[in-house]
Amino acid sequence: MNQPRGELREALLSLLRGSPVEVQDWQGFRELAVRHGVLGIAYPRITSEDGRAALFSEYALQAGNTLAHAALFSFLRENAPPFLPLKGISLIARGLYLPQERPLLDLDILVRPERIQVFVKLLSGRGFSKVISTRKGIVLHKGRINLDIHIYPVAPELFVPPEKLWARSRDGFLSPEDDLIITAAHAALASFTFGPRLIWKIDGERLMGLVDPERLLRLARAMGLEACVSGLIFARDEDILRGRRRPSRLRRLSLSWRAGSNKAQRALCVAKAVLDRITR
Repeated sequence: MNQPRGELREALLSLLRGSPVEVQDWQGFRELAVRHGVLGIAYPRITSEDGRAALFSEYALQAGNTLAHAALFSFLRENAPPFLPLKGISLIARGLYLPQERPLLDLDILVRPERIQVFVKLLSGRGFSKVISTRKGIVLHKGRINLDIHIYPVAPELFVPPEKLWARSRDGFLSPEDDLIITAAHAALASFTFGPRLIWKIDGERLMGLVDPERLLRLARAMGLEACVSGLIFARDEDILRGRRRPSRLRRLSLSWRAGSNKAQRALCVAKAVLDRITR
């Protein structure tokens, strides 16, 4: 039975907020939950036997993918040069999600440029093959497992300098503030390809418990990404669920708007940050 999209959106939000739901169209519900990356959070809260039966296969497949990527993460921690986890795997490794809650289609890590070939050699001997190689990094692939090795944490045109991230990192993780900023920048950038996803908002909410708000604001301003961060934190769940992928011809203009700056404005943000530091 088909169910109006508005009703499915309301049901999904009610379930995520801890309220019981009535759903007739579990296929449509599954598509919506998977599209927004929240099936792993929603599934354990479903009490309907029909719903659990309809969603179990997808839930188990997603959990298996995440556990496979988490196993690769553990292997790299023990055998590879130092690196910094990015996006979903960072939140799982911090303990902000259970592995089965957060979908992972790939493992994103930040690596110093001179160490990339060490990772390639290490994993090539274990059946991984190179899929993509660009100025931003390399993607290695084996079955359902994908390793995205970044030199830049997000697109280079967003002012997120890797050397600063390394300097502020602690215990093999980005600073929580940097993690949140990168999550916001990635969400803004990826929304043009995939459309807005609710899981990115939840990522930001969970990271907020770790950050120093004043430091977050200062760093976001220095990178020209203050509006990008606030846009993620204050976005309404209902608006995210209604959102659609934006036309590609507006991608660059809209991204600059979401980031709160164009290149000239980002330069002014950096200059202001330097001036503030000098005059303190």
